[in-house]
Amino acid sequence: GCTSASTRQLTIAFDEGHGQWETTRGSFDSASYGRDTGYNYVLLAEWLARRHVVTSLSEGWTSLDSDVVVLKMPSVAFSDEQTEAVIEFVGAGGLLLVIGDHTNLYGSATYLNHVLRPFSIAIEPTALVPWDSDHFRYEPRWWQRNGYMRGIRAIDFQTSASLKVWGLEPTPIIVADRASAERADYSNDRFFGDIHPSVDDAMPPVVIAADRRFGAGRVVVFTDSTIFSSFSLTSPGNLELFQNFLEVGSTNAFPVWLGTLLVVGTTAAVVFRFASLGSVFAVVVFLAIPLGQRSEDASI
Repeated sequence: GCTSASTRQLTIAFDEGHGQWETTRGSFDSASYGRDTGYNYVLLAEWLARRHVVTSLSEGWTSLDSDVVVLKMPSVAFSDEQTEAVIEFVGAGGLLLVIGDHTNLYGSATYLNHVLRPFSIAIEPTALVPWDSDHFRYEPRWWQRNGYMRGIRAIDFQTSASLKVWGLEPTPIIVADRASAERADYSNDRFFGDIHPSVDDAMPPVVIAADRRFGAGRVVVFTDSTIFSSFSLTSPGNLELFQNFLEVGSTNAFPVWLGTLLVVGTTAAVVFRFASLGSVFAVVVFLAIPLGQRSEDASI
């Protein structure tokens, strides 16, 4: 079981000034009902408070003085002053944990990417489409194991987005090899497309979590906000993953070379899968198509 959220006490500040999606200020009890009572971070904050000091950032904040700042699912834009405050915070040794979700829901990717651009990471307006099930199950193999995956056998994702990273500094930490990234369809509810693999999708490896050292601190970006929601928080692996984000991220203990191994190993697994089916054409197409996970232009 997961009994504590880190070996040392941290001050963790959740941003509550940019919308109420996944708020820590809601309720999760027998007297409250409706969608918002499940899609919140109330239980997450309560669990963290057993070991850490949990605070919140209200609307209009322009300075950060905690150990960890969590930006999650904004529906309101960040100001330039707030972006500068984030850069200063990370550079001085803070951990920035950014949590997004699929298809630029509520404009969340657009708003988060304004903050993330200086760190060479962007959340794409996509939905992860698994090839062989309704939901993507991540079962890390030996080359996919790193500090962030410590103690985790598998994670059942809801629906994540993909990440675009560029330059040499960002490091992939979770990469899907049995799923593709489908672009958002803004004519549909929740901006989902047909949720079915197609040649128009970005082929694997699909980066769905990444980190980057920046100055004395670190940025960790994860693209499935739902698995930390109160209704799914205690599913196997979810609490452990959040704990690892804090422990590894706040100690700068993740070696960059592991991210390279992760991408190379995942790519080899995909190519082997195609080759084992005798689909040489698919391999050629796979190698020829720009994967969209690494680019010099992070705009959406």
